[in-house]
Amino acid sequence: MKKLLIILLSALSLTVVAQQRIAILEPSSSGTSIDAGTRIAIRELISSAIVNTNKYTIVERALLEKVIKEQHFSQSGLVDEAQAIQIGKLTGASKVILSVVTATGNRTMLSIKLLDVTTANIEKQKAKLFSSAELLDAVEPMTKELLGESISKQELRLGQVVTINGLEGTVIRLDQDKQSGLVIAHTEAYAFNHDAAQKYTDAIGKPWRLPTVQEAIYITSHLTSINEFLTQNNGKKMYQRIYWSSSRGEDEWSDYYKRYQQSYGWFFLDGSIHYCTSCGSSDDYARVVAIYHL
Repeated sequence: MKKLLIILLSALSLTVVAQQRIAILEPSSSGTSIDAGTRIAIRELISSAIVNTNKYTIVERALLEKVIKEQHFSQSGLVDEAQAIQIGKLTGASKVILSVVTATGNRTMLSIKLLDVTTANIEKQKAKLFSSAELLDAVEPMTKELLGESISKQELRLGQVVTINGLEGTVIRLDQDKQSGLVIAHTEAYAFNHDAAQKYTDAIGKPWRLPTVQEAIYITSHLTSINEFLTQNNGKKMYQRIYWSSSRGEDEWSDYYKRYQQSYGWFFLDGSIHYCTSCGSSDDYARVVAIYHL
């Protein structure tokens, strides 16, 4: 019995020793400022991802703050790698996490570094670009990737904001596996005819395009919920006006096209879709869509 107890205690001791201490420094920013709430959220998301690996123990915030204050380091997270290594040594950590949020035009980059205190080297680093709205959603999976942990399969969700080629949009329809879906842009533009609408679309670039007839019908029938998503995500609502479609004489509207010999759009009226017999008015607009894949 005594031998069994000794073996169990030894195994427990080895497990504790195997867990490395890791210091998570306050996130810093470059090119933009991030509020205190965002800093705390990033730090806590990183901490949660690390703790749940059961491979590390986290250096207490009180100890970190005490060392930073005593060494006269910045408490805003603005420390360099050499200072981070010194903080790691003084807190008894074997690893240190540094994270930086950088503004690059209308996109945001998050960089997370894992520093080895013993060698004073960057052991691993992950950096990714996305929209500001996607920042917090990216923290946990990036941290897991940094630590070599498996990541559960991600799924798109209705109302999710995504960025494609620098243009933000909202997911309004999901495919069955929730790995892809239809996205509608947050912005639109006046387009007095179909050629103008196409030029606008071409300037944005693929995979953005004008919606097909079937997509137009879907948007029309789900307009209330789509506008709710757009409002929540700071996008421009869609109104009962003409919007150009990518569908022309070769598809579902071919008979109509042959009859009127013109391009046509679609518009909202009492929640239904109608053919446009007099397109080219001052109330014609272009709103692009795209298929987004995780």
